[in-house]
Amino acid sequence: LLVERFPSSKLAKLLGKKEFGISFNVLDLVNSQTVTWVGVFYCPLLPAISTIRLLFLFYIKK
Repeated sequence: LLVERFPSSKLAKLLGKKEFGISFNVLDLVNSQTVTWVGVFYCPLLPAISTIRLLFLFYIKK
């Protein structure tokens, strides 16, 4: 929003437009899922925690 409204501002130039890095985000999801599946044997509440974390990250990255 800042970049669209004030394209010549110093802060907008510093931040720039962000690109969605598909490879990094897929690896992050696979890593999170692996940790959840391995950890479920030790902490049965871990899938709920992981689900909340993934929903939070989904809305932050959106």
